[in-house]
Amino acid sequence: MTFEELQKMFPGAVELDTTYFGWNVSRRVNTWGRHENGGGWIEATTTVMPTAYVGPDAIVCGRARVLDQARVCDRAKVCGGEVRGASIIGGDAEIGTRNANPWPSPDVIGCGSSPGDRCRVRVEGRSKVSDHARVQDSARILDATVCGRAIVRDKAQVYGGPTIGGDVVIRDQAQVYYTNRGFDGHLVIGGDARVYDRQDDVEMRSPCDVPLDGPSEE
Repeated sequence: MTFEELQKMFPGAVELDTTYFGWNVSRRVNTWGRHENGGGWIEATTTVMPTAYVGPDAIVCGRARVLDQARVCDRAKVCGGEVRGASIIGGDAEIGTRNANPWPSPDVIGCGSSPGDRCRVRVEGRSKVSDHARVQDSARILDATVCGRAIVRDKAQVYGGPTIGGDVVIRDQAQVYYTNRGFDGHLVIGGDARVYDRQDDVEMRSPCDVPLDGPSEE
């Protein structure tokens, strides 16, 4: 992606003449550089580790964090929340975006519709989000696949092996976990639903239930 193409998405964008990790400037909104590992566009307000990969047509913006060996590939956008571990975001997938204009300010990028909300998405482990899938709000993905046009949003959690595809929507406080099944079609799983395979896991605490406000690995 050229800088001119980026400016069509982010009018007024300013390009720095150095890679992201060479910046010695304040974390200014709409100031951009190339990530040194992959060459993708990184906004100065983000946190992206040198070990992470951001492909040449990918974008990381807002307050997003891309850590560890996570990969943002193809035309994917990470516009809020956190992607970590060995997770892969690819295709035209979007992490964090929810608003019609998903970049109104650095504090509401990729969040819900209420001003001041912050995106708390977390994608971790060996998760993969691809195609036109969306992960939004405070959703958590751990060792799972989200693909097709699927949406995981609100405080939903998907972990432990499932594949969420098609036009499936996982929303509210629903959990889909410890199953190798695939979910496809126009299925909606919401409310406090819990979908799982192993009976002995009914009382297990979700591995996603860790605070987001505590110390994070850099």
